[in-house]
Amino acid sequence: MRQEKMKKIIERNARETRFKNEFYIFEESAEVVAEEKGLKVIYPKNNELFIDIDDEDQLDGFERRINDLLETFENNFFNGLDIIKKVSSSGAPHYHIVVSLYKDDEAIVLNDWQRVCLQFLLCSDPIKETLSVYRILAGVKNPSILFEKKED
Repeated sequence: MRQEKMKKIIERNARETRFKNEFYIFEESAEVVAEEKGLKVIYPKNNELFIDIDDEDQLDGFERRINDLLETFENNFFNGLDIIKKVSSSGAPHYHIVVSLYKDDEAIVLNDWQRVCLQFLLCSDPIKETLSVYRILAGVKNPSILFEKKED
């Protein structure tokens, strides 16, 4: 019942804001929408952050804030990372950046809230991250996803 009520609230908010497109809201439709658009859904591993960059300002912010993150959390929360950046299915200057976090060469385990908060901090698209929060509150499994081109 609570989850159904949350879903209705989210759907109402989606109608009242620019988040109207179902493409962004619930995971249940992600695979269907991706297929219709010729894309695939990417789900994060336990230690991955999915940063969705839509312009050069966000990219500059990511590059500044990744260094801040290293200085702030290194050796407390993690002490190693890998970064993979590629142009998104929308084309440049849109990028998908996957940040993998490690502690003593072991992959750390992020919960959904930690993942979304860190993605916000790293200048990921605020609409994507706001909708990820909605998905978490609605109890959606895998609330943080990316859509990418299918490989030939």
